[in-house]
Amino acid sequence: MLDGGVIAQWAAVGVLAASQTLYILRNRNGKVAEDTEEKTQIKSDLKNIKGQLNDPKTGLGAIKQSVDDQKLHCANVSTELSGKIKTLEAVRPRSRK
Repeated sequence: MLDGGVIAQWAAVGVLAASQTLYILRNRNGKVAEDTEEKTQIKSDLKNIKGQLNDPKTGLGAIKQSVDDQKLHCANVSTELSGKIKTLEAVRPRSRK
């Protein structure tokens, strides 16, 4: 039933399957290493971007600082105006019609 040629063919198929499996495993391990390196680079880039955003000397940081200062100024003006209105209402009663 099984002569030498058939056995040799099955052996060749086994060798090809084993080599293909090893090739896939090796490439997968290389891909994992590449992905890890890429993730590390992305984290580093993100850290640098956040650092530039929070640095008040750079463009983005200066804009952020300016906006924060403007928010504080507006809050102070609103508080002062509210106090002045209350003072005026207390001094001059409203006329009733």
